[in-house]
Amino acid sequence: MEQYELKTIYIENYRSFKQGEIDDIDKFNIILGPNNAGKSNIFRLLKSTLNLVERKSKLI
Repeated sequence: MEQYELKTIYIENYRSFKQGEIDDIDKFNIILGPNNAGKSNIFRLLKSTLNLVERKSKLI
């Protein structure tokens, strides 16, 4: 399995996010915020993106 490293995430029109950016992603990160701030949506976005990348790499 290939390894990927994220540095920045750009979000636009995804669930509770109209537009946003997460910079300086490191190997260990903590996501903090109040309830209903969109923390779980970040993980959903990452999971969806990784699934797409894995499917695409299997096609190649």
